[in-house]
Amino acid sequence: MKTSSSFFLFILFLLLHNLCLAQSKPVKRDRDTAFYYVNFDNEVAKRRSAIYIRKMWPQNGRFVSQLLNIYNFRLIETSEYSDLENKVRNGVYLRYHLNGMPSDSGSYLNNKKEGTFIGWYESGNEHYIKHFKNDLPVDTGMVFTDKGQLSQLTITNEAGNGLFQDYYESGKVRCIGKLQEGKRNGMWVVKREDGTKKMQLDYLGDSLVSFFCFGFDGKTTQKEPCVVEQLAVFPGGTNAWVNFLSENLNYPEIALKNDIQGIVRVQFYVNTDGSVSDLLVLDSPHASLSLEALRIMSKSPRWNPGILFNETARTRHIQNISFFTEEAKSPDYMQE
Repeated sequence: MKTSSSFFLFILFLLLHNLCLAQSKPVKRDRDTAFYYVNFDNEVAKRRSAIYIRKMWPQNGRFVSQLLNIYNFRLIETSEYSDLENKVRNGVYLRYHLNGMPSDSGSYLNNKKEGTFIGWYESGNEHYIKHFKNDLPVDTGMVFTDKGQLSQLTITNEAGNGLFQDYYESGKVRCIGKLQEGKRNGMWVVKREDGTKKMQLDYLGDSLVSFFCFGFDGKTTQKEPCVVEQLAVFPGGTNAWVNFLSENLNYPEIALKNDIQGIVRVQFYVNTDGSVSDLLVLDSPHASLSLEALRIMSKSPRWNPGILFNETARTRHIQNISFFTEEAKSPDYMQE
């Protein structure tokens, strides 16, 4: 008797679950849980333009919201909000890698970071640990490479005032400056690995006001062009990137047959010679789309490399690759 009752409840759950997913409006289940179709911008949308499912339920005076992949129900994010519209974060925040490992964790108070935030690489190695009060960085914050080496350090008081440093792979200081209310302020100095001054930058409220470069003696002003930061770009720019996609992208047959659409976010590095390496899918509606996005990026011609502190530098990028059977709902070209 217990077995048949359990089987009946299981079938009822499946029916209700499928009914929820078939509607553009939320359908209540288990008295308090609702499902929504959600687009790339985390807005409620119709089924055809959705790439996520948002699952929501009230808990302890707040609303717990989970984002799941619409096709394989992989958990992407768990957050707590004060409102049904998911506009004001209040409480726990968790984000996950494709392999299910957590990528970011922390908590919010009225949309502002509050307390300790910890991040991890997909391998499980620690990426960063930072502390916040009223959205301001406080105490000691550290960022690590995927090999566990310290790459950035911030030491600030409760007002967000303090010191920032980042480091070369050798462990020597590369850049040092002051933070005021969590923002770059005043004179920042960039050093070469031998300790000589390379650049001087002047900030006001996180905005770069002026800068200049030093010669190799670390004293005289360099007369050649001086560049603080310049992103790597696809050769020919946005139009060339769109043409590259149109000529090389193959929509996977399994995705077409099952009407699987969405955006694949690919992280990669552009090396100093313009080559692309360390490809990693951060988010994807389906494995077939992930494989196609990786194939496309592996065919990419050499990029125009980025520049950091007046030197060609290895830079990290995140690229959106859209797979839609009708006109794309989100731009393909995005870099971070």
